[in-house]
Amino acid sequence: MHIKDRLDFLIERWGDARPGLDTSPWAVCGRLTLINELFMARVGQLLKRHRLTFNEYQSLAAIYLSGPPYESSPNQIAHHNLLTSGGMTNLLNKMEAADLISRRPAEQDRRGVVVSLTAEGRERLDAALIDENGFEHEWISSLTAQEAEILSILLRKLLVSIESLPDRTENV
Repeated sequence: MHIKDRLDFLIERWGDARPGLDTSPWAVCGRLTLINELFMARVGQLLKRHRLTFNEYQSLAAIYLSGPPYESSPNQIAHHNLLTSGGMTNLLNKMEAADLISRRPAEQDRRGVVVSLTAEGRERLDAALIDENGFEHEWISSLTAQEAEILSILLRKLLVSIESLPDRTENV
C-alpha cells in the first residue's frame, strides 16, 4: 500500500495546474527539503536542552574530532560549519563567553588563534551527542537496516553529484 504525503498532494495539484511541467524531481528534492526543515527544527529543540545552537554544536564537534588535546583553528572550525570568517568570529566570541571554548595565540603564528574545548564545552557536547544520536536512530527506525543502507548509498550518490555541479546561483 502506497502512503501519500504532502509532496504527493502538491505534485498532483501542480500536475493538474501545469500538465506540461515535469515535477518528477520534486518527489526527491521536495522530500529532502521537508526532511531537512523538520530535522533542523527538531534538532534545534533538542540542542536547546543542552543550551547549544546547531552551529555551536557543530563547532564543538569539529574541535572534538581534531582529537586530544581537542584544539583547532578558527579556519578549520569554519570549514566544518561552512561559515564565513566574520560569522565564525562572532560564534567563537559567543561560545567563549558561555565557557564552551577558550582561545589563545598560536605558538607558530602570532596572528593565528588556537581554539580549545573547555570542560563545560566537552560536557555539553557529550550529552548533546548522545541525545542527538538517539534522535537520529528514532528518525530512521521505520526503515530496515537494508533500506537505511540503500537510502544512504543513494543519498551519497546524489550529494556527490550535486557537489560537482557548477553553482548557478553565483551571479544571482
